[in-house]
Amino acid sequence: MTEKTVYEWRGGVNALAKVVDRLSDETVDNPALNMNPELQKWSGTGQLAALKFMRMLWSCEATGGPVDYTGKDLGTAYANLHISSGEFDMVGTEIQSALEYFHVPAQEQREVLAAIVAQKSDVVNAAKVGSAVN
Repeated sequence: MTEKTVYEWRGGVNALAKVVDRLSDETVDNPALNMNPELQKWSGTGQLAALKFMRMLWSCEATGGPVDYTGKDLGTAYANLHISSGEFDMVGTEIQSALEYFHVPAQEQREVLAAIVAQKSDVVNAAKVGSAVN
């Protein structure tokens, strides 16, 4: 018998949709993240629904679901937002909070967070590394 993927174990697309929905809303409402002028500007563009959809595709693929993420690579998608290392870490905290809210067990939280952390170098804007915002 094969071991279940995180995707299967947590209830598939419906469970992930709940986490992505909460995570996305919380990150947009996070005052510390809105200190980044590019993130603040993006939050007013009306693109949150599309972001949630693309995050769902990425999350489904990253957790072993039957979906191929076909969006932009994360470095390209986030390049104009000038994400700092500290901001990336704040989003990681929001992800963990969303996982905890839906009672995702610690081992699965670690697996999901590891998939996110593996993308950090692609998302963090190198120009901001070492700046006061980090």
